[in-house]
Amino acid sequence: PYKTNGSMSGREGVKRGAYVVHDCFDIPGGSSHPSQRLPTGSKVPDIILIGSGQDVGLCMQTKELLLKWSSSFYEQLHNSFDGPIPLPISVNQPCLKIRIVSMPCWELFDEQDQEYQESVLLSNFTDVLSIYVEKAATKNTGHDKYAQYSVLMPSFGLSGKSADVERKLEFTADFVASKVWAAWLERGRHVPQAADTGDRGFSTWVSRMHRRAGGNDGSYTE
Repeated sequence: PYKTNGSMSGREGVKRGAYVVHDCFDIPGGSSHPSQRLPTGSKVPDIILIGSGQDVGLCMQTKELLLKWSSSFYEQLHNSFDGPIPLPISVNQPCLKIRIVSMPCWELFDEQDQEYQESVLLSNFTDVLSIYVEKAATKNTGHDKYAQYSVLMPSFGLSGKSADVERKLEFTADFVASKVWAAWLERGRHVPQAADTGDRGFSTWVSRMHRRAGGNDGSYTE
């Protein structure tokens, strides 16, 4: 149901074990964000979602939700400031940039040269959050080789309609999107100054916003 915007055909991509099905060039419709175009040079995604088979469709549904959520979040953030936002440049965009990768065969992908593997997974970009989504697994069986995090089934054995079972096991697009969104907000991506720790939630986020806005120190008090 989703049309690829990648440069490689599905037939060729399957032969290589993994390929970009949908890249991060789209803007959610109806966005009133002041910038309707992604900044020059920003084709590197914020998040890469990896899946295979039916899970690719689930990743696309997850991406659709994340685009809407991030667009609304950034719009509200922009509306809270009269001038430029005193935060990293990553919020000065209409929404998250999300790449979808189909990975039908680990073995074939491992046979590809390093340049191709890097072009798909962007492993050398430390700011890119990669998450593997697989419905047919309950534990890490090698997903960490290709992604920093994985969203897997908590268990098997329930019977019933597939939609009911997936919701019971929290493996629908809204649940997966919530987990990805949480990982995105809690990631320890930036350590801006010497002796800084990674972002650990609201307290460090507020303290750094205070500092970037011209505060005298980076402290935060409850």
